[in-house]
Amino acid sequence: MDCSANSDDVNQLVIDQNSEFTDYLNFFEYIVFLENSRQLQDAEVEHLFGYYLSCLKRHVAVRDYIFDPKNGYEGLVTLIGSGK
Repeated sequence: MDCSANSDDVNQLVIDQNSEFTDYLNFFEYIVFLENSRQLQDAEVEHLFGYYLSCLKRHVAVRDYIFDPKNGYEGLVTLIGSGK
């Protein structure tokens, strides 16, 4: 994800939906759980993961995948949709 926006490599990750890609997204779903259970604060999430979240937002195909309700990333939608 740490590459130029909408790179072919990232687009292929989304198309393939391999476990490395979905595990990466599931990690951020876990971060949302920790934040919601007050084990992490908003500022901590931003300081620790802000760069990586901005990488996710950089790619249209990734954003579209995350925002598709059938993929089950409602927490991550809230996290990246809130401008964090």
